[in-house]
Amino acid sequence: MNNRVVSSDVSLPAALHLLSRYTSDAFHTEWTEIPTPREWPRFLVDRVQGYRQVTDATLLATVMHHDGTLVTLDSGILSLLPGSETLRVQLIVPEV
Repeated sequence: MNNRVVSSDVSLPAALHLLSRYTSDAFHTEWTEIPTPREWPRFLVDRVQGYRQVTDATLLATVMHHDGTLVTLDSGILSLLPGSETLRVQLIVPEV
């Protein structure tokens, strides 16, 4: 895991175990329909500052498109959202 995002070092096997655990949750849904940047909400387009935020913006646009919630370890993703949209993100802390 990215130590700039998660404060503790986590090995790849531990990270894969966490991913498996989180994605096996009954509420987990995998979406294959992903909006293009032309379909993103205007506030996302306006807030992306560089290429490093494109994946985050794509995830957020997908969540909004499907009226879902993004579960993530990265609190930095909240910077792309106005306050009224932050409920679409649930931050988690890994239990390793």
